[in-house]
Amino acid sequence: KEHTAIVNVVDLWKAPEISTDANPRDQKMNKAVVKDMAESLMSNDGLFRYKNQGITVNCNSVNVENDPTKPMIIELSDDKEDKQGIINGGHTYRVIRDACEQIGSNSDLDPEDELANQSVLVRFFSGINERESIVAIAEGQNSSVAVVPETLIDMDGGFDSMKKMLP
Repeated sequence: KEHTAIVNVVDLWKAPEISTDANPRDQKMNKAVVKDMAESLMSNDGLFRYKNQGITVNCNSVNVENDPTKPMIIELSDDKEDKQGIINGGHTYRVIRDACEQIGSNSDLDPEDELANQSVLVRFFSGINERESIVAIAEGQNSSVAVVPETLIDMDGGFDSMKKMLP
């Protein structure tokens, strides 16, 4: 089964921590992309979930009631060999947790106020128990190609004047 949810980042932070052991990439937090992600989150502009691919979690089961006031119940195995937990989006998850911890450590600030507008897309897979399938999904989820800066400049019209000069 697959469930997709838009989760408030503070609610994700308040939930029990989700393992990133199944994620094939280490969460190296000193990269420029991580810095940009943190800045996007801290802006509290409501666009965070649109600026990244979100988080993908492999789990035993997901229990969702047809009542938005009720929490989703996610069951995860404690056995590392089961490859459950975050299989993609570990950097996003770590940025959210670190930001909430940092805000929460300041007695004058509250994560619920500072990040009230921010949410993240979270996909949950359940019922996939074959190790090879889980590894294949994790590999596919983590093989995206980054957009080169020139493409973004072009999308923003930065090359329009040059294009007009070309035949």
